[in-house]
Amino acid sequence: MEYGCRDGGLVALECPAGALHIAAEGMHVEVLPGAPGEDGGELVLTNLESYALPIVRYRSGDIGALDPAPCSCGRGLPRLSRVDGRRTDFLVTPSGKLMHALAAIYILRDVPGLREFQVIQEALAHVRVRVVPVSELSPAARDSIVTRMSRLFEGGARIEVEVAESVASASGKHRYVISRVADAHVSALAGAA
Repeated sequence: MEYGCRDGGLVALECPAGALHIAAEGMHVEVLPGAPGEDGGELVLTNLESYALPIVRYRSGDIGALDPAPCSCGRGLPRLSRVDGRRTDFLVTPSGKLMHALAAIYILRDVPGLREFQVIQEALAHVRVRVVPVSELSPAARDSIVTRMSRLFEGGARIEVEVAESVASASGKHRYVISRVADAHVSALAGAA
């Protein structure tokens, strides 16, 4: 197993003992403090091997924690105790069930005729699905999106489908899923644990 990200590079590799050792010879990892009571936070990366374009204190958006204990494999490299994924990559059903963004992405990836898409969870019971069709969004495709996304949110959310020219941000980056409620929900769960 390994952990890395496209912009930050390769960060950590698994040793025979099963620990994720940080490739500290060329990568520095910091953990920004999370919410009170959390033992982890956002992983911040500095790639010391990126000479063409220095990557310094890159906020990955991934949540994780460092493990200060020595590893039984004998390597002296620092290690990650866990990588939890991105906080923004979660959606929350109206009943409070947390689900990974891939659940919505898989639905939209299967809809024929979509060039781009984006899911924005505005509230627990309100989800906007922005789509960029190749030509025109058919009524059947729109109905399929609403039906399958409604099922995903257990029938408790209003699903809006919007046709857009592009779903990229001003910087040109494309976030498939944006949740305006997941951060608060994940923090509340972490506080209850």
